[in-house]
Amino acid sequence: MWPLFFLTVLVFFVLFYVPGYLTARSLTRDPIIALATAPLVSSCAYSILSIVCGEGGIHTTWVTLVTPTLLAGVVCMVAVHVRHGNRDPKRSPAGAQPQSFDSPSRVSGPKFATPMSELKVYLPYVLFGMIVCLVYFIKPLDGPESFTPRTDMCNHLNLIARFVNTGNWSMLHASIYEDVSQAAMPGSGFYPAGWHVLACLLVSCLGVSAPLAANAVNCVLIAFTIPTSSYLFVRSTLSDKLLALRLGAIFPLAFGCFPWRLLIPPGLLPFTLGLVFAIVVVAQFVNACEAFRDVRSSAGSGILFAFCLLACAFAHPSCMFTALLLLVPYVSSLIYRQTMRRFATHAIAKSVLCVCGFLLLVLAAWTVCYNIPRIYGMCQYPNTAFEKKADALLQVVFMGFKAVPIQPVLAFFVWTGIAYSLYRTRYLWVTCGFFIFSGLYCFSATADPSFKGFVTGLWYSNVIRLAACACTIAVPLAALGFFATIRFAQGLFRLISINSDNAARRFRLVIIPALCITASALAIFYPSFTLPHFDKKTVTAFGYVLKRARHYNNVNNNMLSPDEREFLNQVKQVTGDDLVINFAFDGSCYAYAINDVNTFTRRFNSAGYSANARYINAHLSDISTDTHVLELLREYNAQYVLLLDIEEQSDGATINEDGYNEIIWRGLIELDDDTPGFEVILSEGDMRLYRIIGVTNSRTIE
Repeated sequence: MWPLFFLTVLVFFVLFYVPGYLTARSLTRDPIIALATAPLVSSCAYSILSIVCGEGGIHTTWVTLVTPTLLAGVVCMVAVHVRHGNRDPKRSPAGAQPQSFDSPSRVSGPKFATPMSELKVYLPYVLFGMIVCLVYFIKPLDGPESFTPRTDMCNHLNLIARFVNTGNWSMLHASIYEDVSQAAMPGSGFYPAGWHVLACLLVSCLGVSAPLAANAVNCVLIAFTIPTSSYLFVRSTLSDKLLALRLGAIFPLAFGCFPWRLLIPPGLLPFTLGLVFAIVVVAQFVNACEAFRDVRSSAGSGILFAFCLLACAFAHPSCMFTALLLLVPYVSSLIYRQTMRRFATHAIAKSVLCVCGFLLLVLAAWTVCYNIPRIYGMCQYPNTAFEKKADALLQVVFMGFKAVPIQPVLAFFVWTGIAYSLYRTRYLWVTCGFFIFSGLYCFSATADPSFKGFVTGLWYSNVIRLAACACTIAVPLAALGFFATIRFAQGLFRLISINSDNAARRFRLVIIPALCITASALAIFYPSFTLPHFDKKTVTAFGYVLKRARHYNNVNNNMLSPDEREFLNQVKQVTGDDLVINFAFDGSCYAYAINDVNTFTRRFNSAGYSANARYINAHLSDISTDTHVLELLREYNAQYVLLLDIEEQSDGATINEDGYNEIIWRGLIELDDDTPGFEVILSEGDMRLYRIIGVTNSRTIE
């Protein structure tokens, strides 16, 4: 199974990067920008094509999405090659030289002599990402198909299965049911399904299961996409600090909140993808502004930025707002600098006035967006305060967001970087972005819901999402603080060093940074430990991450044990495509995604279920005396009832207790072999498949 997993990872990398890279490379001369934006271009194209195919009634597969995207990239590359090849060299200015890699028209970033010299700086980001991914994501998996049993993951896996089964991958009709008329939760409106479309590519192409496809997508995101996106972000923001860019390799995955607290329950996978894309959106906007001097470069950068912003919206609209909000300080700094140059008198006052005017426009746009009915409804998500103000502030100071243990070494680098940005104000906009989302985190954690919707509702007032946004903007600050720390150590050594020979110089320039990198990486990523002669274990941030990953991926702790999965295979052989009434909290809500059983309830909580579904769940066991239940079952053409484990077993609890209410599900939990109106079809332990007596069986008629 593991060889299949790594093959799936490789296939996804090709589908995710190659088509988009061809298009992006035709729009920019910078290979790093093309590589970082490639997944956004691919994802944007896949999302648009899936909508077009869905609205046009075209059965969607991986071929219908990848083929036109790949052809478009090839056409763009050929067009650029032909255009460059047709240029008349005789018209070039006298003495003009071919454009070099570090030409002035190149966008923001340190100037490298050759692409290979930048590759040496970039590769440590990816290598470090692969190592961290292997230790903290792949290794804790209890098999390639393991998944964390929570409501969000249940929805994600079922939506992947529904997309592939129906051939309609449009996010405009994102229902987890194939037939809405038989759905316990009617309706199929818009849902940001960019992440799901990517997973569907693998299910459609290789025939792998939805959980394996989900793990493969997340693996590529952690090991390659986040490090590459962060590299572009750090390079764009710290363009004059080559050492800081080198040191930044250890920070993209260093925060316990992002991406780890998002991926491991609650499983906010679309938001994770969107936030990774948001990093690129911010970086590409900075690059586009820096390329404004060159008409051709600015046009390509602008088009690429539009692709990136659209991909971010398809992944998760909240992340599009994240990127735009992070850009507010940068645009404010641009306005201030430009107006300072333009006005000869009272320049400071006029510049401040222009910035204030821009901020008022932002506030007005925010208000307009908030009052859009669909967005307004999303913003009213009820999240109550759970922290004291002092505690929330300390969590921000020590980078211990939302139950993640504090990270003092990482916090030291971040706050050192913030202090350095006050000294070199060109980086101050990054600090402002960090303060914005840290403030939103504190506000959401401590404020009452009354005004919270307007301030933090675009992120569902969810502190985990807001903390993750703060962590993404803190990566360049950590790199900047690490740079300042090493420069201080080097200066101190030079001051106290007696010798100034080559050995001392080598120690200062090479050994000190190497020692600092090694010590810092160990301090940040070291798992929990117990000191000698101490009984209490010291829980570190990544010890916490590792423990959660092992616990939630453990099959024995999962809602579906191996025996239950095997039983579901038998259920599928009996029921075929017939509708099966099920008790969602026993794990059968995953039966559709994993075993293709046409289950009635496909999510844990009861919110959103129709009145008919609630009545069936509460009165199913009364079928012999309650004619209304029988009428509803006939209306839905429900043939079977599936029960996996109503009672807690000796091998551990496999019922999700979150949101469970016995009264709502009384009709299923009171059903047994002696209940009138049901016939036992399959029986193993406490697992049962009943046929409903009194409902015409479509498979029997056939």
